[in-house]
Amino acid sequence: MLKPVITDIKAEHDKVYIEGLIETKIIYFSDSEKPLESYKQDIPFSSKIDIKGIKPFMKPEARVDIENFTYGLADEKQVELRITMGICVRVLNEEYHNIITKIEEIPLDSKKTLLPSMMVYYVQAGDTLWKIAKKYLTTVSELVKINRIENPDAIYTGQQLLIPKVS
Repeated sequence: MLKPVITDIKAEHDKVYIEGLIETKIIYFSDSEKPLESYKQDIPFSSKIDIKGIKPFMKPEARVDIENFTYGLADEKQVELRITMGICVRVLNEEYHNIITKIEEIPLDSKKTLLPSMMVYYVQAGDTLWKIAKKYLTTVSELVKINRIENPDAIYTGQQLLIPKVS
């Protein structure tokens, strides 16, 4: 089993430096009392990747994948591993821009501006929610929602309905 782990990554001028290790776990047959044995070891690695335009304040992210590996016995007690890794680097550049460049506070002219509000309507004989909605430029679903009406077909004369005013 091979598992790459990145332990450090940093950006410098036109370069990204990556350090890490490959967690290895080897399971093998043995002539000892236990026929199956295992061995764990972390193998360090480092890599320098040239990327034009990288600056130290940028934030690099990387992913390391094991693309291929082979192994063999170097001698009776040593195993040789050959590992091919693929490293994918993405560099983020934070930029800040002023979106609001000027803000001005002006007094509200209450004669010209109608503020949003609600009015109370008393249901008349022959009214339906559809007729009321049409009269006050709203929708049946809005009236049902605002007034928490369970059955839109069961309104009654004298019932109070809140109706949003249109400005």
